[in-house]
Amino acid sequence: MTLEDFISRFNSTELQKALNIQHLSDIGTTDDKIIKLAAACLTKSEIAYLLGGLEEYRLREISLEFEVASAATSSRKRLTNRVIQIVLDEYEPFGQSLTKIKNLKTLILLSAAALMTMIIFITTALLYSNAIAFLSAIAFAIPASLYLYGSIKNRLQKNGQKAS
Repeated sequence: MTLEDFISRFNSTELQKALNIQHLSDIGTTDDKIIKLAAACLTKSEIAYLLGGLEEYRLREISLEFEVASAATSSRKRLTNRVIQIVLDEYEPFGQSLTKIKNLKTLILLSAAALMTMIIFITTALLYSNAIAFLSAIAFAIPASLYLYGSIKNRLQKNGQKAS
């Protein structure tokens, strides 16, 4: 994302405040103003100074648009740092990070299978309260987990995804 793209998200009054903060004249079209403001703000400290003119709720709205993790609960300073990192391409939003995880579906299904196995262990231990029942639950869960992994891997290969 470029700084011009980021500044274009400001509304007209915020853009006017940002121009006043950077001591730029208010002439020309909105695009001219955005280009001048982006040219004036090149460093982290200048962008932080620019964001200082935003009200906190607007900073949170902008952070939510950029999919910043914990944008609703973070402090103003942390949100400012995250937005600066996004503008300077030093931070990946949560949505982009998720798309880069390989075999996400496999990991989700395996974690669900592990959760089911854990529930079987705990239920068996609580109901029967003896070692034989617990060991038989383990003996049942291990092949079941391997079967689930094999079936998940086959499904992914049929759908054309790479399984590890």
